[in-house]
Amino acid sequence: MNGFGFISDKLEIKFLILYIAARVVGPVPFEVLQDLSMCDGGVDYFRFSECLADLVRTEHLTLDAAGLYAITEKGRQNSAACESSLPYTVRMQVERNLVAHNERLKRRELVEAHHLRMDPDISWCEDFMFNLEYIRYCQTFASIQLPLYYYYKNKKGITSTSFGLAKLPQTIETKLNLFEFYKDLYTDMGLYEQYKLQIHKYLIDIASDKD
Repeated sequence: MNGFGFISDKLEIKFLILYIAARVVGPVPFEVLQDLSMCDGGVDYFRFSECLADLVRTEHLTLDAAGLYAITEKGRQNSAACESSLPYTVRMQVERNLVAHNERLKRRELVEAHHLRMDPDISWCEDFMFNLEYIRYCQTFASIQLPLYYYYKNKKGITSTSFGLAKLPQTIETKLNLFEFYKDLYTDMGLYEQYKLQIHKYLIDIASDKD
């Protein structure tokens, strides 16, 4: 039995899938199309799967060897012609879901395009170095004052145990590497001279928990 929703038959489910496929960034796996299509109570797994297979069979969608679905020109044309048949509330819900999903895909594409990875050779601040590299390739980004989480340094954690006289050479080397990343980033953005003092201060700064 179908759940309550605005979608009532398989034809509308196909319109819905094409509507999504025409707007999603890049080819996507089955799970992503399923998740985005389950925005209405009238869509269930079995009808969705059947309709998706029909769209591939009728060449409205393609399915590659990696298991990724993409819309064809035929599918795009038919989607444009039939999208008004979808209930307005369903289309608006899809648009809201797609905004969040497409942003995640774009961020992942940036990471993959520039082969950004955590450096396995350093044991602390690798996330900071990754962020500096990521920012370098962003067209726009914003800094907000609201803390998203509080970083608590466990006395027995890897960050705390990475310091000490025995590991001082490694600590200095990591600091110098991160400083170069910092300096290069601000130089590329044309902000190095303006923030030179703050950037050099990083060499002697020590992060600490505040009461």
